[in-house]
Amino acid sequence: MNESNLGAIQTTSAPSQVMHVVRLMALLLLFAAPFPEAVAKDHPVRGHVRKDGTYVGPTRATNPNRTQRDNYSAIPNTNPANGKRGKRTPLR
Repeated sequence: MNESNLGAIQTTSAPSQVMHVVRLMALLLLFAAPFPEAVAKDHPVRGHVRKDGTYVGPTRATNPNRTQRDNYSAIPNTNPANGKRGKRTPLR
């Protein structure tokens, strides 16, 4: 091969590689967005001492919203921290 043909060997340019990455990222976001697992459903709660002197250790709580159906204590949910099944019927 001579030096004049070296430029013809390259099949993809840098801008097309960038567009390929951008398209791939867009597809990943498109398919990941509908899944609720991708959104944080809970938050940490600090440990505290009750009025009677009992220490309550740190735990996690579901984020506040307008329903009780996603709370860990509601039927049929399970608390991921301790594995306990919910026993309370949600009101709303």
